[in-house]
Amino acid sequence: MLRLFKLLRNNSALDHISRAFTLAKEELKVFGLMTLIMLYISASGIYFAEHDAQPEVFSSIPTSLWWAVVTLTTVGYGDAYSVTGLGRFFTGVRNVSTSYGQIIKKLMSICPLQCVTCGGQCRKVYSGAVLTV
Repeated sequence: MLRLFKLLRNNSALDHISRAFTLAKEELKVFGLMTLIMLYISASGIYFAEHDAQPEVFSSIPTSLWWAVVTLTTVGYGDAYSVTGLGRFFTGVRNVSTSYGQIIKKLMSICPLQCVTCGGQCRKVYSGAVLTV
């Protein structure tokens, strides 16, 4: 087991992954916050749209959070789904609005982050999976 940890210590691929996460730290924070907000709004919206029609499926906002997580990850188990017109409309709008990641990506490209090593003196740009120096 100790030999395995020694191998991982000198692995350059892990260094690249660590650096990529360091460079994308702010974007990951924004993405995580927006995802949590989207999940809460989705759970609240579907609860108010579907609670009267399906009180056993959407009994509370925390139980509606299950529906929000399953539909956001596009798993769709089929145990909770909307049956009312308002619920189906809300589900469609929410599914279309999950492309907010592309909007955040464009916003972050407008306001690039400064390099953490030199304070912005160099032109290091993280674009997708390619790190250009």
